[in-house]
Amino acid sequence: MDEQVDFHIPPAIFLMLWNLPNGAYGISYDIDTRKTEDVPPHGWGLYRAATYRGLAKQLQRRGYEQCQYSDWLNADTTAADTYMTMLSLMRIEPPGKLQSTLKGVKIHYLADPGGLDGTNTIELGGAYSMHLRGPTRAREYPSCCTSGIAAAPSVHQRI
Repeated sequence: MDEQVDFHIPPAIFLMLWNLPNGAYGISYDIDTRKTEDVPPHGWGLYRAATYRGLAKQLQRRGYEQCQYSDWLNADTTAADTYMTMLSLMRIEPPGKLQSTLKGVKIHYLADPGGLDGTNTIELGGAYSMHLRGPTRAREYPSCCTSGIAAAPSVHQRI
């Protein structure tokens, strides 16, 4: 069943969207895993992966690329198109699933989509995290921090 959904955008929102600059816009969402996976009547009794695949398919069709798990970016679009794309996410199957499992969804404008990524500076070994500040599992040490560290012996060795 291919459901056609028409959206009426309130005039105040339309005017706000119309006055925003063209450029890089993102869509981020958060889905309630319990409401997705719990068995009826408390949830849909479905794997969350199906929800994420449906959202990914819809976003990719509209020119969005995945930045992180639930964070998508279109580097060349309009605020109005991004808003319509956000509303189009309600079309994923089965009907009503997104609306009843959604924790949050928002669109955002990025003046410089690549310039505000703090991953490399915050992750271990980056400018703000050059040293460990607490216990860390040996296999999670980045190569920049492993000199002089001996791996702990396995506790499962046979004697």
